[in-house]
Amino acid sequence: MSYADHDLRLDLALEFSRKDLVVRKDIYAWDTLAWALFKNNHLTEAASAMTEARKLGAPNARQKFNAGMIHFRSGRMGKARTLLRGALALKPALSVLDVDLATRTLMQIDDRALASKSQPRSK
Repeated sequence: MSYADHDLRLDLALEFSRKDLVVRKDIYAWDTLAWALFKNNHLTEAASAMTEARKLGAPNARQKFNAGMIHFRSGRMGKARTLLRGALALKPALSVLDVDLATRTLMQIDDRALASKSQPRSK
């Protein structure tokens, strides 16, 4: 996941995560694949892989963060908000960079929600 985390060699990150899933079909392999797919902008596949990961166990802070970011980029703001807040509640387990990105993303979600409430409804 390190390549994907640092936006390096995203093609290799995806290749390695697919190979890892062949060897171990656990929550971590699915999460890694979901994150590599997300970083390669394959959002539909990323969401599907994250669904598979979540079927296999209770997500940790990093998996909640990853899922929240996938939902955010896919336009599912409510789900993204819930997952990112859950990740932040466990933030000692997140990197400082992930905490910062989750916090900024939650502010964007809140700003969008506020902007949509202040716009007049058309008939």
